[in-house]
Amino acid sequence: MERAAPPAALGPGLGAALMESPPSCLRSGSVKVHLKKWSIWDKFYNLGTEMRMSKRGRFMFPYCEYSVWGLEPAKNYIMAMDISPVDSYRYRYNGSKWQLSGKATPHVMGRLYFHPKGSVPGREWMLAPLSFARLRLTNCPAAAEGHAILHSMHRYIPQLHIIVADGVAPRPSLDDPRVYTFVFQQTEFFAVTKYENKFIRQLKHFYNPYGTALRDVKGSKQVTGA
Repeated sequence: MERAAPPAALGPGLGAALMESPPSCLRSGSVKVHLKKWSIWDKFYNLGTEMRMSKRGRFMFPYCEYSVWGLEPAKNYIMAMDISPVDSYRYRYNGSKWQLSGKATPHVMGRLYFHPKGSVPGREWMLAPLSFARLRLTNCPAAAEGHAILHSMHRYIPQLHIIVADGVAPRPSLDDPRVYTFVFQQTEFFAVTKYENKFIRQLKHFYNPYGTALRDVKGSKQVTGA
């Protein structure tokens, strides 16, 4: 596995000083990935992004969308994502910032969300943005495929896995050298069942007034804004 940019141990929303924007473009070997709408992600990140979840599952906003370059045009690739813990702690919001509140509940490991396009040549992945808008966040341990199972008041980060599909098992280990992993620091978030920070709620309403990431594809500012 080749990995680009591991997450920081401490981010905005935890009392850390405001930092420079994390990189919006990462490279691993010959493969380069750009986080789409990084300026929106940065606005949330500087406040301490929160993502709501429910038993039925809720779409992320902002959702993860990328541009990919440097793939071998004729070679097949599979795109997958998982939502991994940033650390081993539980948190609470004290009205102005997030604070540590004990040890984390064990994470449900091994849950990967595979992009529905499946295994296709690199030239096709490089033609259009790679979107994970349909990934749902849930706190239900028995949720079906297509859901990331998370714990409320824990801190997570999405990881993009670009898997070379030719000649490998259908679901290879992420430690396989033919798996490229990209982690964008500004996409980390706190999983919640209700928004804790009123400014996060206001920002969500401004950029996604219809309240769902899928409508965003047609009308919200993640597509039309900077």
